[in-house]
Amino acid sequence: METDKATVVFTDEIDSQTFNIISKGEWHLEAEGLKPGYGTLVGQAEWYEVDRMYGEGNATVTIILNEAQLFDFGFEIGNGLLEVEKTCFHGKPGF
Repeated sequence: METDKATVVFTDEIDSQTFNIISKGEWHLEAEGLKPGYGTLVGQAEWYEVDRMYGEGNATVTIILNEAQLFDFGFEIGNGLLEVEKTCFHGKPGF
């Protein structure tokens, strides 16, 4: 299993991003604070959500920010990691 991107970057102008999972089997996303939504594939964390946390085969996953804040984290997907970064906050560099 793999993803089509190593890093997904958000800026002040971009509050949702997609990435593709390439897999021949089952997969699931894991990240600190990410929990399944009720009765759906959606995963929710305090300040973001994903439109699917698990599946089988190839898939496109969308990450949507709920709040503007600085962050760096990664999704564990199988044996890999997809880095997620916020690079700007109100026009200032994210550091």
